[in-house]
Amino acid sequence: MSNTSSNSRCMVFIKRNLLTMLTIVGVFGGTIVGLLLKVGSDTWTEREVMYLQYPGDLFLRMLKCLIIPLLVSSITSAIGALDLSMSGKIATRAIVYYFITTICAVILGIILVCSIRPGSGGLAKEVEKGAVTRHVLTADTLLDLVRNLFPPNLVQATIFQYRTILVPPFNATNVPLQQYKISSEYTQGTNVLGLVMFSVILGVTIGKMRESGKPLQEFFVALSEAMMIITSWVIWISPIGVFFLVMSKILEIDSFADMIGQLGYYFMTVMLGLFLHGFGTIAVLFFLGTKRLPYGYVAKMDKYWQRLSAQDQVLPQCPLPLDVSMKWELILE
Repeated sequence: MSNTSSNSRCMVFIKRNLLTMLTIVGVFGGTIVGLLLKVGSDTWTEREVMYLQYPGDLFLRMLKCLIIPLLVSSITSAIGALDLSMSGKIATRAIVYYFITTICAVILGIILVCSIRPGSGGLAKEVEKGAVTRHVLTADTLLDLVRNLFPPNLVQATIFQYRTILVPPFNATNVPLQQYKISSEYTQGTNVLGLVMFSVILGVTIGKMRESGKPLQEFFVALSEAMMIITSWVIWISPIGVFFLVMSKILEIDSFADMIGQLGYYFMTVMLGLFLHGFGTIAVLFFLGTKRLPYGYVAKMDKYWQRLSAQDQVLPQCPLPLDVSMKWELILE
């Protein structure tokens, strides 16, 4: 009887974590095959590497294609399904939480970078040689952040972001940045902030419309569910995509010793920052806001971990983080 129960638990574990295990196999498989190909032929042309990377490139294109419809439909359907009074409380506390955590993350990152100095090796010198300096003030960056919250064209926001640039005066030297000519440009990249802002406003509007807004709400709910299903299909291709991406990157590396020496401190800095921010800063803020330790809730977030491994079913009405938060009353308590 014990053997049967152990086998059943083992099968359940394998079934729930099959995608994770296949992805790990893809990483190690791509590394091993890449090393074998590297040993067999030390020189690989750019075109040959491109051919090997092609399946992984297709996988990344599929994921990028799903970002915008999944983002807009999920946020709109989630906000539209909430009560307006609850939406206001959630929005206010979410903004305060995001602001505080961002400041803490920036301070922690500055401390770690100044202490460990991950870019002090040869890699930093190589980057500096090919770097192109963009003249910009801190005020311009902050103003561009607000400008991107309100894009003039939603279609354009799916492709481009607004950015202020400072053009130096012609035939002038030692001129302060404040006297540079102010210009602007649109750089390639999705304006996520603008799309999120529009989705939140649209969701609040749909919730305020009540009965007359139900058809539109049902449309975004159905679209969100459809996009989650398509995303789950694409995610199951990730082991193959990761295999070819890792293999091609291995072939592009000239010296593994130099790479490890250059990226070792960087990797340590990133992992240490993530650990301190996740189990330190976030945990302290959670305790100050709820007077409870977060680790018990983390252990109970079975649905969240299932979603991370792409095993969970699509929730019927709203994205998982909002469902978990409302279920445990973490936000409004």
